[in-house]
Amino acid sequence: MSRNAIGVLFGAVTVVILTIIGSFFAPSAWLPWLDNIHWTASSGAATLLAWMGYRQAYPEQREPRRWFLLGIASYFTGQLCWDIQSALGWNPFPAPADLFYLLLGPCCILGLLSVLKLHLSHAKLTAAKLDMAVMTIAVIGLILLIYLSHQTDSNPLQLLVLVFYPAGLLSAACFALLLVPFLRLRMQWGWLLLLGGLALEGGIWMQWNLNVIDKVNIDGSLLNHVFSASDLLLGLGAMHWMATPSGNRTYVRICQWIQRAIPITAMLIAISTIYLMMTDTATPIAKSIALASCLSIIALAMVRQSILLAESERLLTAEQLIEEGQLRYQHLAHHDILTGLPNRLLFQDRLTHALALSARNNNRVGMLFIDIDHFKNINDSLGHVIGDELLVAIVERLKLRIREQDTFARLGGDEFVLLIEQLQNASEAATIASNLLEALKAPFHLSGNCEVVISASIGISVCPEDTQDATQLIRNADSAMYRAKDTGRNRYQFYTEELTKRAQERLMTESRLRQAIREKAFVLHYQPIYAKSEEGDMPQISSCECLIRWQQEDGSLIYPDHFIPCAEETGLIIPIGEWVLDHACGQLAEWDNRFPDNTLSMAVNISARHFCDTNFVMTVHEVLKRHGIAPGRLTIEITENAVMDRMDIAIPTLQTLVRTGVHIALDDFGTGQSSLAKLKTLPIHALKIDREFVKDIPDSTDDMQLAASIIRMAQGLHLETVAEGVETQEQYDFLAQAGCDKFQGYLLSRPVTADKIYALLTTSPELATA
Repeated sequence: MSRNAIGVLFGAVTVVILTIIGSFFAPSAWLPWLDNIHWTASSGAATLLAWMGYRQAYPEQREPRRWFLLGIASYFTGQLCWDIQSALGWNPFPAPADLFYLLLGPCCILGLLSVLKLHLSHAKLTAAKLDMAVMTIAVIGLILLIYLSHQTDSNPLQLLVLVFYPAGLLSAACFALLLVPFLRLRMQWGWLLLLGGLALEGGIWMQWNLNVIDKVNIDGSLLNHVFSASDLLLGLGAMHWMATPSGNRTYVRICQWIQRAIPITAMLIAISTIYLMMTDTATPIAKSIALASCLSIIALAMVRQSILLAESERLLTAEQLIEEGQLRYQHLAHHDILTGLPNRLLFQDRLTHALALSARNNNRVGMLFIDIDHFKNINDSLGHVIGDELLVAIVERLKLRIREQDTFARLGGDEFVLLIEQLQNASEAATIASNLLEALKAPFHLSGNCEVVISASIGISVCPEDTQDATQLIRNADSAMYRAKDTGRNRYQFYTEELTKRAQERLMTESRLRQAIREKAFVLHYQPIYAKSEEGDMPQISSCECLIRWQQEDGSLIYPDHFIPCAEETGLIIPIGEWVLDHACGQLAEWDNRFPDNTLSMAVNISARHFCDTNFVMTVHEVLKRHGIAPGRLTIEITENAVMDRMDIAIPTLQTLVRTGVHIALDDFGTGQSSLAKLKTLPIHALKIDREFVKDIPDSTDDMQLAASIIRMAQGLHLETVAEGVETQEQYDFLAQAGCDKFQGYLLSRPVTADKIYALLTTSPELATA
């Protein structure tokens, strides 16, 4: 609720409470005035709340809330008239106040009826009105029986007014209840408050009128106080009223069951009333009223059922025909008749949606244009029937190679398109195209013992590299498909030669990498890392960084820059990294066996993908245990960006490794996106200064200042510094003077084989240091 509504409600409740408390202490002559005060305050507050609800209502809520406001405002007007009548000491019956009081129930009924008109068909609306009439007749009959059982000298007009008070309100409450099964309304506070207010107000008026008939003085009684409570409930209900259908299937079935039970319930009420009437000693007029009510209820219930049955049969037939027609039309409008695939219209819609998501999420979309090679020859030689059968068989086979989230469609003839959403890279599209071509290699066995061998040409276009326009993307893929046909058919071709060449190289590299992993065609080289001597002598070897090389059959080596990116993209970096870690620790153990005093440590580069591998920490522990290497002699090197991109995963993994004694070095420091604040939170032991800040020393004063700043910062954080790419004596002298701890580069040693490291340790054992 808004502040204004809370203020109105709080003020009214305060007045009501104070007047109620006052009624316990005030003289009896004051009690009518106290009642009038809290009645006026509560009905006025209810009017304001209903007005606020009407002002804030959505268009579909305005009509019912307008009627609720009119009814509550009329009631408030009646209360003001009553106050004037009381002040003048003029109290006829019926009086002007009664006219306004009595409008509350009918106005609420009209408001509820307006809700039904918006949601129900003519037949169901008629049935609801008949149910309302049944409830009203039952309520009026019950009220009359109760009133006539009391001695009354009221004339017919007075009796009619006395009956109309509770009849209108209780009928409105019954109508509010009926809305639930007819509209499948969700139980909301607005509906509950309005229902409670109407039922409470109607019940209070019935008892009030009975007290009037029995000439019982009720000034200042609890009954009078409850009037104010019901007024406030009505105001809150009118303010928050809304009719929101529920989509819960179980709830809908319950509402349907209640609807079917309404006429049966009405019959039972009528039969029970007749039975009570026959066994009771009521006055003849009361029996006549009861009998008339029961007969009316039975007649209306029968009419209601006949209307609904006729309407149900008509609607059932019509809805079945319409639904079947709509489903058939929608399918035909959006799908190819022969293959059942999406047609051009549906494909265009999905393509537009995919490109919109691509622009929003900054990801790629791939388009494959597939054309069957020499399909016209098949139609000409074997006939269109066999050609259609072949198309269906092709579709069934290709669908087995296509992901569910992608869209495979037929544009016409033997032309198909495949929309690949959330494409990781252009090479992934090439992989999918290769799989489709592979699927078409096996012969197709068709009717009449006919065996057909076919191939296809595939054109590939990628968004956003080629274009971000839907029409142009299809045209690009079509152009690439014709280029595939011109270059020999049975192949795929990207829209640009560069992408085609890159994708083919990428696929070839991936295939050869998988073979290299199976055949263990990798070797490790080791580049010594030197520590600055405290006495100012020549630096001493403290550790080695292992560097992987891919060894070809001719003995040549491929360096990591040419295959590690592919391994990262395909996930092959995981088995490669495990191989490197195992062989590096194995080599360290072998050096220990040959040279017992060896205290070298080993640095191993780890990919960011390893941090997403839940088994990585366990793998490190198992490798160290298998080779008998102390954890402190292993340094895990990870790049700055790899840590910063996934700090949520990286930090817990690093912390676990550090707790076991493994050292951590942040590689390529200074080229990434870390800040001092983030750096302080990382569990690391060393920073490796990237070669980009070393190569131009001493020619670049900027690089000298940057390198010196990194060293000072590391010293402030108690971190060791390792300078990479040290190639000249000037670079070494400057870095050493700036306070750098360790050095790595061609000035000191290039990466060498394990045997050369062993030879170095054997000939110069004093160079090895802890």
